[in-house]
Amino acid sequence: MPLYKYLPRQYADALLVMGTIRVGTLFDFRKTEHARGVADSSEGTRTILALPDREIITEDQAEKDAFFGMMGARVHGKITVPRGVRFVHKQTSTDHFIFCASTELSSRVQAEFEATDACVEINDISGFLYELTRALNAVAPVRFDGIHEVQYTGRTQEQTLTRFQDFNPAHGLHPGLIKDPSFRRQKELRAIWSPISAMLPEPIITSSRHLPQYCRDVSAGIA
Repeated sequence: MPLYKYLPRQYADALLVMGTIRVGTLFDFRKTEHARGVADSSEGTRTILALPDREIITEDQAEKDAFFGMMGARVHGKITVPRGVRFVHKQTSTDHFIFCASTELSSRVQAEFEATDACVEINDISGFLYELTRALNAVAPVRFDGIHEVQYTGRTQEQTLTRFQDFNPAHGLHPGLIKDPSFRRQKELRAIWSPISAMLPEPIITSSRHLPQYCRDVSAGIA
């Protein structure tokens, strides 16, 4: 299955001719100066709503610390939580390098991205991402974490508890793979890289003379 990258014409030509591409970051998407279809101030966040399905009672300090520590509190003494109480746990992903593309070639998808008038098809995804990973590592050491489908859903996810130890902060979708349903027409996949060093990721413009061999201009085929 090919992927499609919608771009302004000058950036599409830079990729097709010189193998030059911009790789952004998760947190960079939050910036309001980005064009419509890219900017999302909530990128990388989610909220877990933990809902006890019955009264929960515990006197075990380790259990209380494990659960309430996630909520930013330490408690002592016997804990009784009646059914219906809600615990809210807000999460923010660590920052990552991100390359986004769509699974669909169409004018409807292109319309989601402001100021784009060209489209590049990536017809060998594994080859392209292997070479892009090499190009990134020439600038900053990174680890490729795979390519993942974005889920268009609300950022609040519910988790039912019968015991405190049932609480799992990793439950559900990773915060970096959630987008508001208003973006759902983009049909996005994300390639993700984690920085290996302690550096904070910043958007990178990188080049590889091998990248163009995995791409072709399909702008004329948009219908």
